[in-house]
Amino acid sequence: GSDDGAVAPPDTSFQKVTLNGAPGEPIGLVVLPDGRVLHTTRGGRVFLHDPATGFNRVIASIPVYQHDEEGLQGIAIDAGFAQNHWLYVYYSPPLDTPLDDPSTPGVNEGDAPLEGTAAEFAPFRGTMRLSRFQLEGDEIPLDSEQIILEVPVDRGTCCHLGGQIDFDREGNLYLSTGD
Repeated sequence: GSDDGAVAPPDTSFQKVTLNGAPGEPIGLVVLPDGRVLHTTRGGRVFLHDPATGFNRVIASIPVYQHDEEGLQGIAIDAGFAQNHWLYVYYSPPLDTPLDDPSTPGVNEGDAPLEGTAAEFAPFRGTMRLSRFQLEGDEIPLDSEQIILEVPVDRGTCCHLGGQIDFDREGNLYLSTGD
């Protein structure tokens, strides 16, 4: 127990709601001030869930690099979202790093070598990107993107990549990264 005397709310204070029965690698969600929910997939899709109807629809498909665990990692709304409609996304942009060739099932060309020279590793240098996008009505125009920060990463090596975005009470943005 904690020392602050707080009592946990009763189970009747909670309701289980399925936002999407088949989202495909769900990663993050954020509740908008009006009660609608944005939820994302690693493959770059951003869904809008309307609790009034129970319907979901894809309102943006952000192009992402998807080797191993890379893709869309985090989503958050701006501390002043009700006025400015900014939302923040942490994702892996496609760039020109090597990709797997499906016609060669025995080898994954997207995998970086385990050993090698600096020149052999150079093609796998990539980035994770923190950007903000404007929510316009029920759409996220991709051309509203403003790049905030790029985090260098070595692509093609497995595994355990992540990133979470949050704001404190003063409106400061925090990004946790993992690679």
